[in-house]
Amino acid sequence: MRVLTDTNVLIRLAQQSDPDHNRADAALYALRSRGDEPCVVPQVIYEYWVVCTRPADVQGLGMTVADTTSKMRRLQQLFPLYRDERAIFERWEELVTQHDVMGKKAHDARLVAAMLRHGLTHLLTFNDSDFKRFTEITVLTPSEVAACPTHDRPPSTDEPVKALPAEPRSPKRPELRLTVRRRGRFRRVPAAVSSPVYTMGGYDDRSPKVGQMPRGGRAGL
Repeated sequence: MRVLTDTNVLIRLAQQSDPDHNRADAALYALRSRGDEPCVVPQVIYEYWVVCTRPADVQGLGMTVADTTSKMRRLQQLFPLYRDERAIFERWEELVTQHDVMGKKAHDARLVAAMLRHGLTHLLTFNDSDFKRFTEITVLTPSEVAACPTHDRPPSTDEPVKALPAEPRSPKRPELRLTVRRRGRFRRVPAAVSSPVYTMGGYDDRSPKVGQMPRGGRAGL
């Protein structure tokens, strides 16, 4: 399952001094441990840049452009990026109209629009209350994800099915034929399957002799 990672999770991940840093880290670890894929969209990267480069006295991290660029590139290596497409605008317009979205909440609606366009159903965020109106998606908080044991998750259907062991094949018996003489002419008849008519060393005691009918009557008729 792909899970969109909100900006506020990545910001807390970047700050080890943040009180929610460990929860953000544990949630992402839990998702990957159970086979889920945390991912991002361009809007998350835009917002991440804004917070990182904004001065600390206005609730930013006060990072330089060079440091922010390095962190942004690192994020793109760790999280698959689903790029913007034209159809996102139409989905956003439907959402803000349907849910009476006003003011800054329109940014949240655009994030949901990107999710719907890319077929993403789950969002990991600390601000779960901001997305309650959007019933089209499932909102997860880092606390509940980190608290969910990985063994409670049902096994993935993407795992390859193990092939059943092949049934043992019985050795094929050679078809043995003898040439016997009857009424002045030679005829080829099948030998008895249950009693081999010859061995590596030659004919055994149970095998018919050359020119003699095999035991059991008119073989081959």
